[in-house]
Amino acid sequence: MIRESLAPGARNVFACVTAANGIGVQSRPTPSGDTAFQPGPWGAAAPYWVRLVRTGGQIAAYVSPDGRAWTLMQTYPFAASAPLLVGFAVTSHDNTRLTTAIFIDPFIQ
Repeated sequence: MIRESLAPGARNVFACVTAANGIGVQSRPTPSGDTAFQPGPWGAAAPYWVRLVRTGGQIAAYVSPDGRAWTLMQTYPFAASAPLLVGFAVTSHDNTRLTTAIFIDPFIQ
């Protein structure tokens, strides 16, 4: 996830792998605005790789089955004058259940 700030309504782009919605990108283009979900490749499910790349005033979301061959899912305008926050998010979307995720650094051998 890339966020403009820690404020609850901050602009953000979030590449995700979900059990219910598969792979996709969630984005909030305006502060406190609506959040939209853009589905990724049909039939793709975990385990899968997702990547966000910021170039200038844009953030591009990519998906990969193996962490080597990347496919562009969507590009979002995201001009920001301050440094952005980058991190990982995990949720089960169910307050009664825990979830597990494994984050792999592709640069560690």
